[in-house]
Amino acid sequence: RLEPLDEPAAHELLAIWLPAEAGNSQKFVDKANKLGLQSMLQSPLQLKLLVKAVRGNAWPKDRSAVYDLACADLAIEHDAKRRMASARPRFNKDELLDAAGRLFALLLLSDSDWLTLDHSDAASRCIVVDEIPDALGIDHTVLQEVLDSKLFGAEGMRRGPWHRTIAEFLGARSIAKLICERGLPVGRVLSIMTGKDGGVIDSLRGLYGWLAFHCLSERTLLIDADPVALIVYGDIGPFSTNEKRQLLRALRREAQNFPWFRSDHWDRDPFGALGISDLTEDFRESIRSKDRSFGHVAYLECVIDAIRHGEALPDLATDLHAVLADVTHSAHTRGTGAEAWLRCVDFDEAASTALLDDISSGQIIDSDDEILGRVLTKLYPDHIRAERALQYLHREKSESLV
Repeated sequence: RLEPLDEPAAHELLAIWLPAEAGNSQKFVDKANKLGLQSMLQSPLQLKLLVKAVRGNAWPKDRSAVYDLACADLAIEHDAKRRMASARPRFNKDELLDAAGRLFALLLLSDSDWLTLDHSDAASRCIVVDEIPDALGIDHTVLQEVLDSKLFGAEGMRRGPWHRTIAEFLGARSIAKLICERGLPVGRVLSIMTGKDGGVIDSLRGLYGWLAFHCLSERTLLIDADPVALIVYGDIGPFSTNEKRQLLRALRREAQNFPWFRSDHWDRDPFGALGISDLTEDFRESIRSKDRSFGHVAYLECVIDAIRHGEALPDLATDLHAVLADVTHSAHTRGTGAEAWLRCVDFDEAASTALLDDISSGQIIDSDDEILGRVLTKLYPDHIRAERALQYLHREKSESLV
């Protein structure tokens, strides 16, 4: 799988892309982390979108706002000479974005890669522009302008989305408008997007994640079918507390039905949008559970990811510390639980070193150094000094461990 962009690589790209007035790359990264946009730093495309979306000190508040601003930027012709040279009537950005969204939805739902201006281009994954049905409701002049915009890339006579995630965001918005404003039955959309088992087709999970974001009237229905798609591909930050609680229930159900339901989607940062204080009691119930089945462990991992990437939840510090000391939990659960505990105590130096001392003295059993390794990695160098960190290093406990 494609590894996330690491921080040094992000800084290299930011050095190229950031305008001079935006400050240095470290300030940019720190601000993104503070706003909970850290997952956007791990993809070159999303990092570039974020740079485009930031205007001086005016930052978008969430992922959806980043996409809104970036798409608006791509729809507009910035070159004054080209605008003057065009004989076409000008359309506002909302008309262009709506037309682009319908075209993107057509491409994604038909599993096509390109729109083509060439009638002889009979490739199986191409749609001839002149054969686009009138029922799609796109004026021919608007169609030509949007195909020439930066929302689309060109390859000869073919036109395709500048990037798939842009197509998913705008395509989902257009479908949501048809459902919410034109009365398109959501069941007809789901019949195209889901397989015989009711699960969302893998190639459409990004479109589905954004559809649940845009389609407020059907969000409750859409949450249950594929909660991971909503979290990983969409933006659940603006969801209400009750909708986030429903997402938790849907994750629990998925985990019980198939404990490996996240095997292809190990993105952890997006789960931080679930880590809010209003769900503290829901999290506590899961953490305190004596259930050690595969299904519960898989669900508990979602809860821990929400806590360690979400708001600081100090009320859960005691419960998570109990997980670290409980050897009936797996080493992995206890290791990720240690990261969540550090978030709850806000990386407090005294509490952190007390935990390290408990591990070092054997009060907390850490037979494969899973907890110690994770804690030291999180604490050093921002929260403890090198002299302190070095006190806890020792020879590996087994030759098979790194």
